[in-house]
Amino acid sequence: MIKVSVIMPSLNVADYIRECIESVLKQTLREIEIICVDAGSNDGTRQILQEYAQKDERVFIIDSNIKSYGAQVNMGIQAAKGEYIAILETDDYVLDDMYERLYDTAQKNKLDYAMADYIHFYDDVDGKRKMFKVQALASAPELYYEILSMENYASVYSIDDTTLWRGIFLREFILSNNITLNETPGAAYQDICFMHRVRMKVKRSMYIKEFGYCYRTDREASSTNSVNGLKYAKFEYQYLLEHDDIPEIYRSKIYYTMSLSLVSESRNILTKTGYAWRKADLEYYGWFRSILSQAVKDGQLVESMGGKEWWEPLAVLLDSNENFAERLKAVSNNLDQIKAIAFNEGFIIICGAGIRGQNLARILKREETYGRKTDILYADNDSRIWDSYIDGIRVLSVDQCAKEYPDAVFVIANKAHYMQIRDQLAAKGISKEKIFEYKPTAEWSL
Repeated sequence: MIKVSVIMPSLNVADYIRECIESVLKQTLREIEIICVDAGSNDGTRQILQEYAQKDERVFIIDSNIKSYGAQVNMGIQAAKGEYIAILETDDYVLDDMYERLYDTAQKNKLDYAMADYIHFYDDVDGKRKMFKVQALASAPELYYEILSMENYASVYSIDDTTLWRGIFLREFILSNNITLNETPGAAYQDICFMHRVRMKVKRSMYIKEFGYCYRTDREASSTNSVNGLKYAKFEYQYLLEHDDIPEIYRSKIYYTMSLSLVSESRNILTKTGYAWRKADLEYYGWFRSILSQAVKDGQLVESMGGKEWWEPLAVLLDSNENFAERLKAVSNNLDQIKAIAFNEGFIIICGAGIRGQNLARILKREETYGRKTDILYADNDSRIWDSYIDGIRVLSVDQCAKEYPDAVFVIANKAHYMQIRDQLAAKGISKEKIFEYKPTAEWSL
């Protein structure tokens, strides 16, 4: 008996496919089949898949003449024989026991689908793999291990889950409800409609508070790094609104996820176009703006759904696309200023060794690989990490740094304690001309 059919849609992923398929072959759940649906790869991907198919009878290949992620997954679903179906993107990989944990959970609770949490990762310029854990229900942890239905999804906006790759789906549930992905050739984000269709039909689902899926963020050719994201998202939501029978109780949920797509894709596009809107993107923006502005007027989108961090950038974008672009540009200008100072000085002290400070150090180290070198030191008020090293960068106290390097440039990478650290440096004699703030996020309050 095949317990899980793992569908792997591929197109020119030769650099990643071995790690991906090896992670499936190593699964502790042995009763699986691996359905590789290749859309005409010409970089050696198809040959690598054939190599594995010859080694393991659980692997077989389907060739698609349509370069469409949705079409490939649909082909895999139709060919699947497993009790449950999983979709694995072929530049990612899964931890060894992911499918066993999900299958056991789904079986025990008779679920339509089960989801795990996931890990963002990228390979840094120093060759080391950086990994960051992401919890789907971080804002509603009480919902882990609860059986969730369509009504739950309609009323809990913190569940933003338009990604299908983190879970397994009961094949009979998918087929009996005629749930498919859109098949627009060359498009992306085709799991958006799929997941909304799943949630509008689901009776029993569950999220487990365990990590299983590893999602790559540094592949330039991936859809999440595409400059056409707003167009892809518009295709999906327009098709959903025009072709699906949406329960009224669920409509606000769709508007909420639409708003997330609008903000994130607008931000992604603008950072790649020099903060200038392209004509085509303004048309897609206008489509989103018309629908979401009306939803705000009708009370179907309100701040309490997602809080200020969601609401404020959305409000700015709906009010003025140019204002939104200018605020993002200010973030870029801030980073450019810090880069210029760092490279001119050749030495910089980053005040704050947390995620924000490490992010700045990573950016500066990446520039170093292109021939511009800056020596970096961390200053932090947490005595537990003094005299330690984070990714090869030494950590000292703020006071010690100010004493030993009075002429250095200090960049504060700590939003919550910026004023405190600034005053602390000033009290130690560091001039205000030598103190800067790293601002990786925009100011959105109106």
